[in-house]
Amino acid sequence: MAPIVSAECALGASSPQVAFAAPDQCVVVTGQRLKFATCSAPLEPDETRWHAGNTPHGVALVATCPKAGVFAFTERTQRPAIEMCTYPDMMPKCTLEFEALEFTAMAFLRNGKQFAALTGLPQPTLVVWSMDTLTVLVSVPLAVPCDSLSFNPGADGLLCTQASKKLTMW
Repeated sequence: MAPIVSAECALGASSPQVAFAAPDQCVVVTGQRLKFATCSAPLEPDETRWHAGNTPHGVALVATCPKAGVFAFTERTQRPAIEMCTYPDMMPKCTLEFEALEFTAMAFLRNGKQFAALTGLPQPTLVVWSMDTLTVLVSVPLAVPCDSLSFNPGADGLLCTQASKKLTMW
């Protein structure tokens, strides 16, 4: 059976970005909002919840941590902040800031105790925050801009960044 797709699911995105907020709930960037839907019925209105961004410019990135019950997003603005909210109640939790014109990727450690982000301009950087203290644990300039970031699910503290022709383990 072919997947069901609606125009609303693709608003504002150059490529689809899907994350999981819970084992049966996915979240999709849809223009100025995040769409939380049941994975088995993504177009069912009764099973859909929305979270609006803070500006009219649209949501750029989303990352989730089902184990900690939180999600993070950035918007398509210069010098964006990373907004953290709880799930499923969608309440604001905290805001992370870092001096950058853009973020290109974000990820949570599986248990939610750390959060990492990649910046683009003016200097590509890997930044890792402690979610307990909301402080930057490390900030490392990158030789090339990266567009993918993930924590190693088998070992806390190991990160992987990826550029078009460069894979780095941290």
